[in-house]
Amino acid sequence: MEPTTKNRLIVKFINGEASQQDLDNLERLVRQDEFDSDFQRNVYLNYIISLCMKEYNLYTAKNKITAKVKALEKKRRIVLYSKIAAVILLTVFCSVFVFNKRELEGKTIELVKFSEIKPGYNKAVLTLSNGNQIVLEKGGTYSDNIVTSDGKEIIYKNKKTNPTKGIQFNELDIPRGGEFSIKLSDGTKVWLNSETKLRYPVQFVEGKTREVELLYGEAYFEVSPSTSHKGSFFRVISQKQKVTVLGTEFNISAFKGEDEITTTLVNGKVTIDKNKEIRQLKPGQQSRIYKDKEGIDIYSVDVFQEISWVKGLFSFEEITLEKMMLELSRWYDAEVVFETSVKKKYQFTGVLERTKSIEDILKLVE
Repeated sequence: MEPTTKNRLIVKFINGEASQQDLDNLERLVRQDEFDSDFQRNVYLNYIISLCMKEYNLYTAKNKITAKVKALEKKRRIVLYSKIAAVILLTVFCSVFVFNKRELEGKTIELVKFSEIKPGYNKAVLTLSNGNQIVLEKGGTYSDNIVTSDGKEIIYKNKKTNPTKGIQFNELDIPRGGEFSIKLSDGTKVWLNSETKLRYPVQFVEGKTREVELLYGEAYFEVSPSTSHKGSFFRVISQKQKVTVLGTEFNISAFKGEDEITTTLVNGKVTIDKNKEIRQLKPGQQSRIYKDKEGIDIYSVDVFQEISWVKGLFSFEEITLEKMMLELSRWYDAEVVFETSVKKKYQFTGVLERTKSIEDILKLVE
């Protein structure tokens, strides 16, 4: 096809004058990769988005976009997905990281260079029942008679426990800029996000409720079913709530300093107990409880949105800039300062990779 024809198709698309045949020709050209990277970023991405948004609602459009991206070659999939999602902005905004030494409201802000802010990685501090602490991190290993770690995950062996000797507890503390996973002695797997702390028994007592405590932070649970443990329930205590399950996958977010605790059910069945009020969740539902409010609120949510961090992604939908930057600051272990309070209320929708540098993240956001 002649360059003039290509250009005419692009102009007609941008002006909203393209017919269905024009759109078909445009898509055929895109599939043939006949355009340079600038076109791929600017026209192709907007083409996909507008095509989906014309025929489907936002939720369906996201699924369509994801499906189209998955059809591309593997090496470009995540990159293009991030770019596509970053284009779907409900409100365009600017964010401010302070990288200069300056006076702001009477406080001195230390200079921080982009190169000094790194994405999070596998790291944690294991506190044993005797108070000893072991630093776990990528590239390192640890092993004793009941637990092993390869620097990414910690695994407990399943051994018989004598109830008369008491239950021993360990704690796994994930600092800012870290993540880690754990396989408990009953086979339950837990993924722990940045700034998270989990307290759990080294071994569970057979026939008794298997109970762990999310002291703060965010954790994704893949619970070993009760049928494998003589019907014993699995329970997660998190601040003001108790989550009881038979065997399921769910996510709990209960960060320090936040008034809201959310529990999102991926599959299976769980019950939420707050001050004797008990509610049951269905897959795709999320419970929310608040420190200054009675009761348990239940909502239907996009599960992918809530557990994207386990998949190595940030997924934001109509989230305020303030809340988004709070999440980024935990992962990159960096403090964020806003020049004006107005910018905190700006909203953002997009999907970003957690492995990207902070500079790349901010460019996509901008």
